[in-house]
Amino acid sequence: MVGWTDFPAIFTSLKSATDIARAVLDAGHTLDKAELKLKLADLMVALATARSQTADMQEEMGRLTRELAEAQRKLAFAGTMEYEAPYYWNVEGGKCDGPYCATCWEGPAHLAIRLYEYSHPGGWVCQTCKNAVLDSDFEDP
Repeated sequence: MVGWTDFPAIFTSLKSATDIARAVLDAGHTLDKAELKLKLADLMVALATARSQTADMQEEMGRLTRELAEAQRKLAFAGTMEYEAPYYWNVEGGKCDGPYCATCWEGPAHLAIRLYEYSHPGGWVCQTCKNAVLDSDFEDP
């Protein structure tokens, strides 16, 4: 796949196509039919290569655009997380959403894993790291 640093490859393909077209035009009527067909075939290959490289670059640009949008979404989400012992809450737009597992959020991947309440009030469990959290509302059964 063509990457962002492969502009020279596309430029080379297009320059090759341009050079072939210029050679055909400059030759005028001096090329016989077989030579003309060969030059035109070379031109088609060079243009097809440039088109393929451009399509690959467009695909890469789309992938990078999606990655950037996802990173921006995650960054905006991270900016609205607030710690209130013993867990995190997402307070976007003044709404309190959660609670989220502090162990998972503070880990290297910053996973926003919602905690699930036990059958008893104030007891929470993370389905990912299996961490149990007891808050001030917990009542021992």
